[in-house]
Amino acid sequence: ASLRMDVATVLQRLPPELRQVAELLQQHSVAEIVRMTGKSRSAIRYAARQIREAFVEAGFEHPGTD
Repeated sequence: ASLRMDVATVLQRLPPELRQVAELLQQHSVAEIVRMTGKSRSAIRYAARQIREAFVEAGFEHPGTD
């Protein structure tokens, strides 16, 4: 439960546009989000990178690190 709350807290702290992309990424592929939002693939990938950085800054480990 605490991990879920931590994730929710990080999501709440994201700017609205990044939060929307983060929520869409939970259930859709980048290609689907591009079609749904009309944003470019590079814009969605950049947003995903920013979201990932927000989680790392919040103390979530980057995948593949010990």
